[in-house]
Amino acid sequence: MGRKEKTVAFWLALLLAVLCLLSACGKVEVEKSEPVSETVSEGPDSDRPLPQMAKKFVTDSPAEGDLLLVQNGVAAAKIVIPKEATDKEVAAAYDLQNYVNRMTNVLLEIITDDADLSEGNFILIGATKQTLSLGEGNYPAYPEGEGFALRRAGNYLILCGNDTGSFRGTFNAVTRFLEEAGCGWFTNDPLWQVVPTLSSLAVGQVDMDQSPRFESRSMSGISYNLGLRWYLGGQQNTIGHGMSWLVGSGYYDLHPEWYALVGDSRDPGRFEYWQFCYTDPDLAAFVAQKVMNNFDGNPNLTSYTVAANDGWDEGWCECERCRAAGNQTDQLLVLANNVAAITSLKYPDRTISILAYHSTFLPPLKTKAHKNTEVMFCLETSPMADLAKGELIHECIHGLTKNVYTQSWKDSVQQYMDDTGLQTRSIWGWYCIATGRGEWGRVPFVQGNVITRNLDLFEEMGIKTVFYDCNGELADLRWPLFYALGVGMWDDSRDGETLLYDACQKLYGAAAEEMFLYYRHLADAAEYGEQFYGMTWVPPYVLDIYSVNEQEIDEAILAAKDKLDLLTEEERQRVETQLKYWLYAKVNL
Repeated sequence: MGRKEKTVAFWLALLLAVLCLLSACGKVEVEKSEPVSETVSEGPDSDRPLPQMAKKFVTDSPAEGDLLLVQNGVAAAKIVIPKEATDKEVAAAYDLQNYVNRMTNVLLEIITDDADLSEGNFILIGATKQTLSLGEGNYPAYPEGEGFALRRAGNYLILCGNDTGSFRGTFNAVTRFLEEAGCGWFTNDPLWQVVPTLSSLAVGQVDMDQSPRFESRSMSGISYNLGLRWYLGGQQNTIGHGMSWLVGSGYYDLHPEWYALVGDSRDPGRFEYWQFCYTDPDLAAFVAQKVMNNFDGNPNLTSYTVAANDGWDEGWCECERCRAAGNQTDQLLVLANNVAAITSLKYPDRTISILAYHSTFLPPLKTKAHKNTEVMFCLETSPMADLAKGELIHECIHGLTKNVYTQSWKDSVQQYMDDTGLQTRSIWGWYCIATGRGEWGRVPFVQGNVITRNLDLFEEMGIKTVFYDCNGELADLRWPLFYALGVGMWDDSRDGETLLYDACQKLYGAAAEEMFLYYRHLADAAEYGEQFYGMTWVPPYVLDIYSVNEQEIDEAILAAKDKLDLLTEEERQRVETQLKYWLYAKVNL
């Protein structure tokens, strides 16, 4: 498929903006790409219906029977907390009070549950005695039963959740209420946070219970406060290359046998990426004690990583015991099993985690998994794909990882689970693609429903933890990706497009539909353009992706640009920011 012919209207509209951007940003290096294949499959129907939004249960136009909270600038309800409220319940109550005040300029009074509540309207925060008497607010102890309830009961609005351990259920209930009232948090920048101006606030009928799709949800590069608004958190665990923290290279003089034998030496100083002798039982015993020390010090920790040092395929042990174990995945799995066998005696409900990554990405040849061993599967192939389709990336052997990919990511993970009997599974993903083809660091990347379809697959696979490595500094460029992932990891009632459509309604005013279609076309291009190639560290060229439906993207962003005069100053700034990023992409097409 050749590049589509650009319309004269597009270049007349944007040429001046391109020149200004290029002069402001300096020289832009354009990487060359091979011609786009003529065999690209047709993408989804670009004229498919817009997402169907559920009716919101919070309104600024009260009807008969609604529970009034604020009416025409006057308080109509009070916030109630337990007399012996926890810090989390107090924080949730003050958060609600603050945002209602910002929306309506009305400060709702906070009282305790021993007050007279015989008359009036009340918002019950946490496990008040009124909440408990209605059969709500009783939750199991951490690490079970994460979730929240948001329920109307007569003149009460109940906002409560499981706050035990590291859970923030009551705060999550407040956040969902505020979302329904029109608030939104998409980056840390106030420009990308929305607090509507309302004169009244009321609640209709609501009977909502929510629990997370995954027990642990996290994203690097996302601030703690923003992560709370996206329902991140859950059970605590450690993620990463844990062996370098637990042991490092400092024990070489005392225990050279713990380090990988490569040739005739175990000295780790010879390699940038060095490894251990992962089958050494004494090393496993030492690591197990260190892990248990961490469990002792933090009762909320449910998993600890003993993943191999970062790197490719060099520096792995060639001793007789390691070679007999099988491939490099076998070697690392032996370590995890040996550590888990020890730690599970004291902590039978906590797991020992490793990464299926680079040279340990492929399934082991011989080793079964201990019941307390957890494997975090990395998404090192197909970073833009709908993984449930089970498509194989287009290069069978990769020069960077040295892996021979003979099956799709989905099938490889399934084989790993089947061959080992693995009980606890996790995911490590990357939304920081740029290395190798750096233009991705400044052009849009949206996934829409691919995000939530992949989360559906993870849920079907029995995944416990989902972690994504993200470029937090690219928040205003990447927010449609980060936001849909963050909220989607919690909430399975809204797909990626529904989340984005609601966000566009809040952010873009009269240009909401046009901006949503812009994001939808970007997501369609990413999904269907990746059939050229897909690798986390070496993604497809921008040309290969966005030439698939460049014309539709152009038309959507220009339609939004045509509505700038109808927008508020903040809405206008947001649209113009997104236009700038599409112009960067155009330079690379």
